[in-house]
Amino acid sequence: MSEVWLGTWSIKEIVAHMDGWHREMIPALERLARGERPIPDGVSYEDVDGWNARFATKAKGNAVADLLIEYQEHGEQIRAWRASRGV
Repeated sequence: MSEVWLGTWSIKEIVAHMDGWHREMIPALERLARGERPIPDGVSYEDVDGWNARFATKAKGNAVADLLIEYQEHGEQIRAWRASRGV
């Protein structure tokens, strides 16, 4: 899980990347449901590489098991949001 095999990333960084975007999308979906823009004022996703790097860097001190739990929890939150809206 921590062996680098995709550029400079291991599975750990890849999971952190996916979870980071899940965390960003949960409030974006809520804003959309309220008829608002998905991205709050003052936030830009134009620097995708920068966002991805921050997600991966944040994960460095975390255990892989903890990252997988967070990823699963955030995925469940997205699925619950979708189910509650029949999406």
